[in-house]
Amino acid sequence: MSEHSFLIDSSAWIKFLRRGTPPNISLRIDELLSRGVVSTNGVLKLEILSGAHNQQEFQDYSARFDALHQLVIHDATWHAAAKLGYDLRRQGVPCLTPDLIIAASAIEHDAVLVHADADFDRIAANADLRVESFADAV
Repeated sequence: MSEHSFLIDSSAWIKFLRRGTPPNISLRIDELLSRGVVSTNGVLKLEILSGAHNQQEFQDYSARFDALHQLVIHDATWHAAAKLGYDLRRQGVPCLTPDLIIAASAIEHDAVLVHADADFDRIAANADLRVESFADAV
């Protein structure tokens, strides 16, 4: 792929999928989707689908996420997430396990992580994670 892949975190997806989305998040995600550069992974699908409010929403979200490029989480990704968590903890930056897996997946696949969660900004400040942050926009 000549252009960067963008992994959109659930923190941004949730804002995008709900009413009252900050316009900057909505416009950016729409633009990335129209360019066909959005990826997802199993952890993000789990986070979004498990938060569906009803069966129809579950089916709609499932179809939307199944249509995206899937970043496979390999054994090496799990190991990289563990090492990332170990390294960050030693730097005084504790992280939630799902965030470590998502960050490791983005790093492994050279994807820019689009998010609205300041925890990812802290990870990016201390690791090789590239982010596009909307944490200040929410």
